[in-house]
Amino acid sequence: MKGKNVMYPSVSTRSVYRGERRIKNKLNPRVWTEGNIEYMKKQIVSMGTSFDWSREVVTCRPDYYKWTQWLFLELYKKGLVYQKETAVNWCPKDKTVLAKRAGDGRKVRSLRL
Repeated sequence: MKGKNVMYPSVSTRSVYRGERRIKNKLNPRVWTEGNIEYMKKQIVSMGTSFDWSREVVTCRPDYYKWTQWLFLELYKKGLVYQKETAVNWCPKDKTVLAKRAGDGRKVRSLRL
């Protein structure tokens, strides 16, 4: 690796589907998310991989997002952040704003099992 520090893997803990399942099963968001993270880590380790988990960054934990909140407030104090109304892709079925796929403009729908 030529002396470079490589950080990998990356897992996503966010999705409309996961949120719907958590709500349906009346689970605490933190407990649900942390459980999913641990499950994904076990799967990654079971494939024979080796990572330095002490360097893990989990964006849903307070020790991470306190800094994004701090940065936002600093930008707000300097007048570099603003709020305005705009059109969004609201889905009444999912009761959430949906993202658009890059390029084609189609809405990304939540998974339904």
